[in-house]
Amino acid sequence: MRTLNFLLPAVFLALTASVALSEPSERASQNKELEKSMITIHAQVHIDAPIAEVWSVVGENFDQSAKFNVDAKETRYLKKTNQILGSQRRTTDAKGKVIDVEVVNYDPEAKFIKWEIYNQNVAPLDAGYSSYTLKSDGEGGTLLTQEAAFKMKYKIMHLVARRKMSPIFKTELSAIKHLVETGESITPTTKDEIVMRYHKAVRILDK
Repeated sequence: MRTLNFLLPAVFLALTASVALSEPSERASQNKELEKSMITIHAQVHIDAPIAEVWSVVGENFDQSAKFNVDAKETRYLKKTNQILGSQRRTTDAKGKVIDVEVVNYDPEAKFIKWEIYNQNVAPLDAGYSSYTLKSDGEGGTLLTQEAAFKMKYKIMHLVARRKMSPIFKTELSAIKHLVETGESITPTTKDEIVMRYHKAVRILDK
């Protein structure tokens, strides 16, 4: 259990490292059946900013997710295509651990992006996907929904991982809200204050 607690930030780092594309990729179509067997977590945050501003952070400037991922030290492309389809990027944490993801779906009109972890050398994680969906609240604000789907190498880890990852989701979405609304990136020093400030705005939808 102690090992799992130590590795979960790396798992979430992978699930939240974002890139984008225009149509479902070949990798996505090959893994639909695998995705059906995964455990999913959904979380939402309301952001006091127009949907275009939120999308520019999570959907367009996807190479800058280190600004709202407190565990990420650096992000960079491994491959970038003209249409973004199949683009790959690497996220490196403070300890030098790398997470590689590939964009498997991107719809700028619907404000939806989805990416897959293809570097399987991550903690006890066997496979994982994550996505952001943005909706306008009709009053100038935005509702951002994140979904993460994951499969651990050992079934006993599934329930523990779900419970332990909920607060990590809250940190991530609080950081996005803070970045969009104030222009300030989360840091290890400001993490606790930011999470406390926005704890009522972030909801974990899976009980």
